[in-house]
Amino acid sequence: DANYTWQGIVNESPEDSYPFWHPEGSRYTYSNSNLVKDPDTAHLAPFIFTACSLQIPRFENSEKCQDTRRWGNIEVGDAPVWTEDDRIAFFTYKGDDGICVVESASVLREAGGLAPSQLLVRSNGRPTDTAGSQLFFSAGDIDGNWEAYAIDLDGANLTNLSNSPQTQDGLPTVSPDGNWVAFVSDRDGKWGIWVTPRTG
Repeated sequence: DANYTWQGIVNESPEDSYPFWHPEGSRYTYSNSNLVKDPDTAHLAPFIFTACSLQIPRFENSEKCQDTRRWGNIEVGDAPVWTEDDRIAFFTYKGDDGICVVESASVLREAGGLAPSQLLVRSNGRPTDTAGSQLFFSAGDIDGNWEAYAIDLDGANLTNLSNSPQTQDGLPTVSPDGNWVAFVSDRDGKWGIWVTPRTG
């Protein structure tokens, strides 16, 4: 927790990556590339999953919560973030690469049960945070170098937060008061953490 008074394993799969809390802090979403095959290619692919709680799945009481491979499976993708209005945004490998959003993410469904909408098309953007109606992400192919960005969850108001064409920037995250965005940058000749107003 915020006071560092609790520590424990919430899952037992070493391939789990990119964990991100539900806004209420009672569960999480994550990516795993070694559990499910892409139905289009029949090859293992990164998928987005959700857990029922912070308990290790095999200790859950219901079959749906124990079997995250089947019931917690959201969509092919990576780097998920859980929004305040219960959506999950993530990087997708299907069709045109980019960022997708799925609605009603707290409902566990079988694979294919949720239809994602494309938020950003033909981009290598990876979400890193969300606040209010905005998504924050890094991308290297929008302005020709890696930058930190914000975009509204309806796809409007794409904003380059770091705006430094000669350097590499990314991994934006919003401050607890919602006014600032911290990001990494090599603009000082070495990697460091920089801060900008949320407006960029």
